[in-house]
Amino acid sequence: MKSITRDCPNCASGAQNALPRYSVEDWTTVQCAACEFIYLSHAPVYEALSEDLAWSKQFEKEAKRRKKETPIVSWIDRKTRWRLHMFRDNEWEYICDRVKGGKVLDIGCGPLNRIPEHYTPFGIEIEKQAAIEAQKTMGAQGGQVVCAGPRRPVRV
Repeated sequence: MKSITRDCPNCASGAQNALPRYSVEDWTTVQCAACEFIYLSHAPVYEALSEDLAWSKQFEKEAKRRKKETPIVSWIDRKTRWRLHMFRDNEWEYICDRVKGGKVLDIGCGPLNRIPEHYTPFGIEIEKQAAIEAQKTMGAQGGQVVCAGPRRPVRV
């Protein structure tokens, strides 16, 4: 994975202390020696975030890892997914009762558009293929999707 070495994003100090307990594989977590801010010392470049680390690719990989490392917890999680929605009302029903229409911004929109048709959906998505798919549905509702990382937007 391509990455860039970086100084503290909070105070720009280069002094850091490693936190191996919170580091995994390519993700080295450090604490700034000056301001104590905790961050990744090597940030993935945009192309890695958009392609190699895309949610659609990482979700399956992470599910397999969890199934291998914690099979019982993984099994319980898969069998009880319904619990995540147990006490949640329908958010869009709540919003539609209070806001009759307008523009909606979905950050990290992904390929699925769940925004009701009487709203104009706009999205920001870091994964290129997901942004292209989202543009099809959001564009049909008069909206637009921008494929963008933390610094460089790309129109799809």
